[in-house]
Amino acid sequence: MPAEILYEPTYGLLSHLLPDSLYLFQKMPILNSFFGALALSFYFFLIYILTSNIWASFFGVVFHLGMAFFLGLNITSEDIMPAYSLFIGAVVFFTLYAKHSKLMYFFLGTQLFVLCFLFHWTVLFQALPAIMLAILFSDNSFSKVKRNFILFFSFFMIIPIIVASFGNRFFVPSSGNLSLLNNLQRIIWPGKGLGTGWGGFKEEKFIFALSGMSEYLIGGHNQTDMASVLMTDNFRRMLFCLGILIILGSVFVFWLYKNWP
Repeated sequence: MPAEILYEPTYGLLSHLLPDSLYLFQKMPILNSFFGALALSFYFFLIYILTSNIWASFFGVVFHLGMAFFLGLNITSEDIMPAYSLFIGAVVFFTLYAKHSKLMYFFLGTQLFVLCFLFHWTVLFQALPAIMLAILFSDNSFSKVKRNFILFFSFFMIIPIIVASFGNRFFVPSSGNLSLLNNLQRIIWPGKGLGTGWGGFKEEKFIFALSGMSEYLIGGHNQTDMASVLMTDNFRRMLFCLGILIILGSVFVFWLYKNWP
């Protein structure tokens, strides 16, 4: 089962909707830009939910549009944009649930999260721990937290079971006639990027994470080894960007603490 089970058929279908005069490498950035626009729409609603200020939402979207990684991924043929957009959508609905406690928001947030990692499996490593922590601190009542965990994993399994049911026929014709359980396991845990990749536990990944946060804001470079991260210019840029992020994050968290209902 591929680690991007929905990405290839979705982009294959959407690429046929674009003019045949375009080459495939030209179609990919157009599709990525569409999902990038979707992500910006989700960001607008997210900021508006948190601030109830349309101007804060507008300038937040403009600020995000100019971030290096986001801008770069929208104009290249990278494969992360659909998953990224759907994850931001999931955050929007989880935030609505935190504010209004409507079960439908929780359900929709979970489904968008599942679609997100079915487009790009490695997103699971960043998104799932964040969602688990959010659920853990979602309420002071242990019984309500336990209920939210049960609901999350119950909702979580709906789409994978549907996809696994049709897996042999539509998604993995080369894998043979696998059982529903085998298909389900390969959907949820295909094993891409383990060990030294996305799913590994190595101390240098902490530095790479800090570097990635700074490159997301300014630079947009892919740092592939520790030597490149610690180069003078890259390291200075990393410290500068992290300082900006800490200041902005602290101000935003303080504002939410004072204004959250």
